Amino acid sequence: SWGGEEYSLIGSTEWVEQHEKELTERAVVYLNADTIVSGKYVLMTGGSPLVKDTILEFSKTIMDPNAHDDKETVFDIMLERIPSKKDPSKPVVSNLGSGSDYASFYQFIGVPAADFYYIFGYNNTPIFYPVYHSQHDTFDWTTKFVDPDFTLHKAVTQLIGGLLLQFADMPLLPMSVTLYAEALNESLDTLKNSYKEKLQSHARSMGFLEDAVKLFQETAKKFTTARYA
Repeated sequence: SWGGEEYSLIGSTEWVEQHEKELTERAVVYLNADTIVSGKYVLMTGGSPLVKDTILEFSKTIMDPNAHDDKETVFDIMLERIPSKKDPSKPVVSNLGSGSDYASFYQFIGVPAADFYYIFGYNNTPIFYPVYHSQHDTFDWTTKFVDPDFTLHKAVTQLIGGLLLQFADMPLLPMSVTLYAEALNESLDTLKNSYKEKLQSHARSMGFLEDAVKLFQETAKKFTTARYA
């Protein structure tokens, strides 16, 4: 539980700086629980490419309070309400920015991270909760308008807690290096296509970066093949 989150994340940032050596050597994942229930429409998630598949797979085991008809799990409701435009067979799992306490773990020392929160919906579109950072953002508001029976809190706790146990107990970390390789390649394409003119005037060559991404892709493919052999 971090202090000073709204003041440049100073609580978690200073803790990460203080324990940088130990975290670099031993930390394998950081699961962030900030505004985990700010609405009741759908669970939103974000994460490092390494953990996205694991989040989705485990979400298939957790019952969602919004269950209806044949749609029962967190995965089912996410797929129904926030399908990925890139792959309609999967829900959206976004990339992480720097808006919560995962930032120092993920951006500073490179620990894979994930973030989770239920969100409101309006006209079948997720929206952030309307009393955020106001004097009405209280326990009473949550119990009256969002989650009176704490069923949403239960679901997200089961999800985060179950993932925590998986990452802690599995002999081989459930992470996808293939997804990481794909993310690197997509970022490289974005860099080359969106900043073409600047690269031409500032960068002599992209060859070393392109070779590094290609090598990572090839190595990730070999690792994945060996892992499941």
